[in-house]
Amino acid sequence: MVDDNEKHDENTPETAEKSNEEQQSTSGQSGNGVFGMSQINFPLKDLDKVLVPNQNLTKGLDGVYKWQQSMAEVTAPIRKIEQTNRALNQLDQAIQAVSTPSEELQQTVSAVQGARAIAQAYNQQWEAIEDAFDSLHDDIKVAVEEQITLEMPWNYKSTDPNPAAKAAAENWVERFISDFEDVDDEYFERLFKRVEDGFDEFKKEPDRPYSTIHIFISMQDALLFWLCYQDRQISSNETNDVGLPKYKTEHKQNALRKYYNSYFGVDEGDNTKFSDYKWDCFWAHRHSIMHGDVYATYDMNIATTSMLFFALTADSVLQVIATHDENGEDIPSVLDQIEQTEEVNDEEDVDPAETLGTFMKN
Repeated sequence: MVDDNEKHDENTPETAEKSNEEQQSTSGQSGNGVFGMSQINFPLKDLDKVLVPNQNLTKGLDGVYKWQQSMAEVTAPIRKIEQTNRALNQLDQAIQAVSTPSEELQQTVSAVQGARAIAQAYNQQWEAIEDAFDSLHDDIKVAVEEQITLEMPWNYKSTDPNPAAKAAAENWVERFISDFEDVDDEYFERLFKRVEDGFDEFKKEPDRPYSTIHIFISMQDALLFWLCYQDRQISSNETNDVGLPKYKTEHKQNALRKYYNSYFGVDEGDNTKFSDYKWDCFWAHRHSIMHGDVYATYDMNIATTSMLFFALTADSVLQVIATHDENGEDIPSVLDQIEQTEEVNDEEDVDPAETLGTFMKN
């Protein structure tokens, strides 16, 4: 983790604030009037409260996202200044070449110089903040990678989840529940109602989180089904009673290899790290749990891992949906096909509840 004293010797809030005031005093109206940046303050003094290992981790993880969002807004004008430095230099030279520059041009020069000074000051603060959150990001990433590395069920010994990974699981599931609210598809709407139920139980921290484990295992499987369903290159010769393809484990694993998006940098650079050994071990636990095997284990560690596998798969699904949107394509609708088949079944006097139950079991 970052040593707060080392990071902030030269960039304390007081020093930064004083520096900003000095720069604004020399830049005339430029500090606030041009870019509206002079009132932005970075609470560096609060960083140490969220960067303590295994303490306030949910708050720290929330901080990463909030800083990423706020810094994207703050640094946009700064980066724009940096990208246009050459043009500004040419402007300076052109103005200096004028023997008697007008008052308007002089104000422009003052504004440019002031904006540069502000950008430099905030860039220095941003570097300190970025280093701190990079460290926190890496710690969480490593914790998650270790959490999703399970022993096979017959070798597994029940243990408590890593606190950082547990905080990440809660944060990510809550985040994806919110993100999927924007997806206009009833299939996902139905799935995420169950996700909310599983999440609610997890937050109660039961000794045996049965519902959480079953829900997140089955919901990850449903997301894998959708990844297969939307990919015409992944095909199955078998169908169920509603005409949907019956995908086997190898189909789902291939989809995971193809679409895994390395959310938060987890197992980035080699999808097989996630989709092969780690998912194989998780899938073995899933099989033991869903089929009542003697080695099935229900503890908060397995619940946390189930939530993480779900979240990492959910991010991959969102990326595929985003690609469809960018290409101007509608996402394939599972429920549309079910409804079409139900209409046919109604004509053939087939019980729709039985049909839907058949789909849910596959």
